[in-house]
Amino acid sequence: MSLAVVDLRRVQTLVFIIRLMPVLSPIIHIKRKEENMKSLGVQVYDSNYIGFYPDGDSRGLLLSLNEEQMVNATLMARDYPEKNINDFIEDKQVIAFMDRLSEETGSPVLVKEYWSSGYSIWMHRALAFKFAVWLTLDFELWLYNVTEKILLADIDYPDTEPLVEQSSDQIDD
Repeated sequence: MSLAVVDLRRVQTLVFIIRLMPVLSPIIHIKRKEENMKSLGVQVYDSNYIGFYPDGDSRGLLLSLNEEQMVNATLMARDYPEKNINDFIEDKQVIAFMDRLSEETGSPVLVKEYWSSGYSIWMHRALAFKFAVWLTLDFELWLYNVTEKILLADIDYPDTEPLVEQSSDQIDD
C-alpha cells in the first residue's frame, strides 16, 4: 500500500479525489497547514467503502454504502461505543434535518435493516456526514477545513463554466 500526500490547496473536492483513485486505492494523507490541527487519513477500499482515520486515533469512521448509496451508520459507530445512535436520531435538530432531507429527496433517509441477531441502521449520505460530525470532533474540524479550502480557494472546479463579468450597462432586464 502506497502513501500519497496531498496539499489541501490543490484538493478541489473529496469526491473528485476519490474518482481519480484506482479501485484498490492507496491511503491519502491530507496535510494540514496549521500545525496544531490533526490530519485525517482517507482510505478508499472501493467505490462503496471509505475509511477516515484521524492522526493519533486508532478509531476510524468507516463509510460503507449500499446499492441505494446509503451509509451503514452501525458500522460507522462501531469504534465509538460511548455514543448511542438512538441519542443522535432522537435529537430535535437531527429530526428536523431528517424531515427536511426526506422532503428534498423524496425518499427515506433512515432505514433499519433487521436480521436474525439484530439490525443495522442505514442513513442517507448527508445524514451520515452529520452523524460523523456528532461522533468525532476531529472529523467535524477536518470537514470544515476542507470545505473552507474548497469555497475560498482560487481554483477551477470540474464541470463548471467560468463566470463572465458584465458591466451594469450590459445586463438586460
